[in-house]
Amino acid sequence: MTINYTRVTLRIPEDLYEKLRILAFESRKSQNQIIVEALAAYLKKES
Repeated sequence: MTINYTRVTLRIPEDLYEKLRILAFESRKSQNQIIVEALAAYLKKES
């Protein structure tokens, strides 16, 4: 299965960015992967 990606630019508050940066480092995941997983979980919950 091939997944197609689209580039998006986000502007987020500095405190949220810092928490994301730390979580990415601690979990050994990219910031992008954390955002994708969070959005997917939110959208699944909302549907």
